[in-house]
Amino acid sequence: MKIQIDNQTYFIDFQYDDPYTQCVIWKQIGTSPISVVTIAEGVSVRNPNDIHVKETGRKIAFGKAIETFYRDTRAQFWSEYFNRKNYRKNYSYREVKKMIESLEDCHTIEHVRETILSIKSLYGIKTEE
Repeated sequence: MKIQIDNQTYFIDFQYDDPYTQCVIWKQIGTSPISVVTIAEGVSVRNPNDIHVKETGRKIAFGKAIETFYRDTRAQFWSEYFNRKNYRKNYSYREVKKMIESLEDCHTIEHVRETILSIKSLYGIKTEE
């Protein structure tokens, strides 16, 4: 993942070796592709009794990697993390129930389309193009 914060370009990589998830934040120095410096690292360890959830491991490792940054910078990192292209939000039961109830009230296909668009807008779901 590549992000821009305060005119700095950071690269974030995740590596998985169950039960470990490692997050590495690095920057490229100069123009050479091999001139890189590691800025921060974070590791999460899954309890053997827990179910493996890749996204949970990523969040924990990412949080540990950015904990040495200033608060404002951490907020920017989290914003970029949650706005990445392939991030999927986990909706609560109540939110999903509201979405389903909204669709059950629809009587025409056009009404279904309008309701889906309003649900996407309300919950910040990006439309894939």
